[in-house]
Parts: sequence; structure tokens; C-alpha cells
Amino acid sequence: MKRTYEHARVLRAVDGDTFEVVLDLGFSIIHTVHIRIKGINAEEMHDKDEEKQKKAQEQKAIAQKLEGKDCVVVVYRQERYGRWESDLIVDGVLFTQ
Repeated sequence: MKRTYEHARVLRAVDGDTFEVVLDLGFSIIHTVHIRIKGINAEEMHDKDEEKQKKAQEQKAIAQKLEGKDCVVVVYRQERYGRWESDLIVDGVLFTQ
């Protein structure tokens, strides 16, 4: 299943590879979802290793620059944690961190 949502906005970066995004489905229907960027595996924010925590903070800071931006979301599948594995395109550029 691959679906493209051309009317979306990034609400917030949860971490370096997960975003909360609002999708405009038309007819005044909006839906908020958590997406995980396909192909990116950012460090965990609460890792016990301080170096990994630092890297996670850096990755999140990069991701936070997309907050509030209009975007295109291409959804592939729902993964085990309920997030949707997706591509995120902002200003015509695929987000790859």
C-alpha cells in the first residue's frame, strides 16, 4: 500500500526519525498521525550511552527545523509501534537527515 498525501503539515519532531504530521484529507477532514521516516534509524533519545543521547539530540534539532512546514507525505505501511513508515518531502526535497 502506497498513498500520497499532498496537503500536510509537520506539527512537531518527536525525535530524529519520527514526526507528528497533520494530513488534510479534503472535505474539512484532517487527521493527525505519527510517521517514521523510511530508511532512517535515529538514535534513541533515552539511550543509556551519553554519546548516543548527544547524537539523538543533534538529530532531533535537525528534524525540528521542519516544524510548521507544509509537506508531502508518502505512506508505505504501518509499523509495529503504530507509526506509519513514510517519505517526507518538504519544499520539493526528500528528508533524509
